[in-house]
Amino acid sequence: MDEHLADNDELLPHVLFGDVTRYALALARDGEVDELNRLLGDLDAALGESDDEVANLVWVSFVENASTDADEPLRTELRAFPHLARALSHYE
Repeated sequence: MDEHLADNDELLPHVLFGDVTRYALALARDGEVDELNRLLGDLDAALGESDDEVANLVWVSFVENASTDADEPLRTELRAFPHLARALSHYE
């Protein structure tokens, strides 16, 4: 978040979630399952319990971008979380 704010001078949620997606992809590819599961757990909870604006952010700027993961390790992990799996199913 600090790096994002330093680079952009303001919070740009969809841009930030592009960074979050790249981070999650790196965690999945590197086998950092514990850290990835903590992140995905938070995103799954946000998707399931949040207002429409937050749900849209997670759905469009995270799940949609993650669904293009050609190697599939992140998509595999997303399927373990009910709200993320439901969102992912719309892109498969």
